[in-house]
Amino acid sequence: MRARALNAAVMGGAVLASAARGQVFTLPVTSTWQISTNNGATWNSGETQVPLNTSSVRVRMVVSWTPPVPDPDGYLAYASFDGYVRGLNGAGNADSVAAINLLFAGVYQPAPTALSLAGRRVASDLLKIDRGDALPLGQGTVVSVGNSASLGNAIYGTPITVFDYRLNLDGSAGSRELGLVYAAVQFPTMVSTSLPAGFTTIVTQATTQPATLVVVPSPAGLAVLGVASGVLLRRRR
Repeated sequence: MRARALNAAVMGGAVLASAARGQVFTLPVTSTWQISTNNGATWNSGETQVPLNTSSVRVRMVVSWTPPVPDPDGYLAYASFDGYVRGLNGAGNADSVAAINLLFAGVYQPAPTALSLAGRRVASDLLKIDRGDALPLGQGTVVSVGNSASLGNAIYGTPITVFDYRLNLDGSAGSRELGLVYAAVQFPTMVSTSLPAGFTTIVTQATTQPATLVVVPSPAGLAVLGVASGVLLRRRR
């Protein structure tokens, strides 16, 4: 039996779904943010540390799920979201985003001009990645990715990279949190997949694994800070 997973509504990783009659299978779909310090040769999940003189890193979102039964035809059909870079501890107030790529009509490519993708600063500590608005996260025109089977371009299997960009750093030390917010119901996350015997309905449970980029001072800079602290302590005494 062929079915399609559909979020009734997803906001900030929480799922609101109404189940149809019959047994419901819940399919976890995870969006994991990853960071590359070598232009995509390798990717790190979780926390990545870079020295203060790093000018930029690449960031991508990878969507993964575990099919309830082996399904070579399983694929991510559609997703819609806002991405964000949130500065922590006063870091990254002048960071910027460039070179955005995404999955569009089943092809992973530089974002078509018509999509107007942009990194928009909506607060001193918040850089919002969207389709050209300056509204809060989860509002306005969101980024949409499509994996089109109707055009014969669908990318099958899991995981799948749907979005990446270059994060230009402003030279400030400290942490940045990288993640996403799922948007409104008209462009929900969908995964085509087979159902196990006895199940008639499938719903997705969306979760997000954000990444953290930590920009650290050089050892020489830390040594200078240590000397300065020592001088201040002696003066206080």
